[in-house]
Amino acid sequence: LLFQNLVHSVIITFDYKDQGWGNSKSSISIVENDDTNNLVVQSPTAKHHTTHCQLVFNPKPGCTYALAYIVGGGGGHHLYAQNVKLSSAVRSVCCPLANRLHTGDLFVLDLVRATVDDIKNGYDLGRYHRFYSLFKSVGVDLRDQSHIEQVYLMLKELGRRFN
Repeated sequence: LLFQNLVHSVIITFDYKDQGWGNSKSSISIVENDDTNNLVVQSPTAKHHTTHCQLVFNPKPGCTYALAYIVGGGGGHHLYAQNVKLSSAVRSVCCPLANRLHTGDLFVLDLVRATVDDIKNGYDLGRYHRFYSLFKSVGVDLRDQSHIEQVYLMLKELGRRFN
């Protein structure tokens, strides 16, 4: 996922059904992909006919997740899933800036990094009045330390490493 450190919601949608007869026992879930396999979110039990489902969860920073399923015990149980879609919602003041920088133009990325570095290191914003208005036009206030930190996260996510 791009901008995984800024994702606040993950949405998985799909259509699913069980074998179409007998007991209904099947479900689809998201679990933490670690030694615990803690259940994060689980679908309702699959019906005998195709049903649409949406699973939404808020990921923990640094945690990975796995798709899991239960089909049922005994013989003949099946689970069918189709039209599976994964999307994520990102919350950051940097989204409009990231949309303009996602092409990976190294000159522009380095220019953004150098500007933010200088401001973080105490250089006068007056020196950057033209850049300041450009950042402000995409919602980034270079006087706000939290905005500067989000710019660094965005640049990191765009493939550039900073100290």
